[in-house]
Amino acid sequence: MRIALLWVAFGALALAAFESIGSFRSEFVQTIRSEDGKIIEYRGRVYAKSPYYGLWKYEKPMEKEIYIVDKQVVIYEPALEQATVSSLQNSIDFMALLRESKRNSEGIYEATVFEQKYQILADEKGEPQKVFFIDKLHNEVQIIFKNAEINPVLEKEMFLFMPSGEIDLIRQ
Repeated sequence: MRIALLWVAFGALALAAFESIGSFRSEFVQTIRSEDGKIIEYRGRVYAKSPYYGLWKYEKPMEKEIYIVDKQVVIYEPALEQATVSSLQNSIDFMALLRESKRNSEGIYEATVFEQKYQILADEKGEPQKVFFIDKLHNEVQIIFKNAEINPVLEKEMFLFMPSGEIDLIRQ
């Protein structure tokens, strides 16, 4: 669940440099360093579409999918054959918030979302390359994007959780 909250929070990030972005697709590497120095690395793919759609597909070290549509989040864990459905107090409008972040004097974009501060690095074309933040548990979180695509065609249906077969559905 902690990972999901990190991604939900990330889904609310902002980058003023990306006013023309309506959708985003990328591979990612997420590294989490705990206060005691332990490191966990996750790999996968992320998809986002304006105004409030997000999908995080973790591939390593375990499969997990996080679907975000407006105020609803579904965390699907295939190995456990279960999905957890949660409602958020605030809608996550990934793309609008992406466009609203501010560039600081060092050229790093900064955003504060749900009282969480983020730093975003962009390349020379203004495309997101890396996100860094310290979560509420004091973990250092870094997300590096690879092979990113700006404004790919993404159908809304891909953001809807449609389980195949029987799974346990947990509502929170």
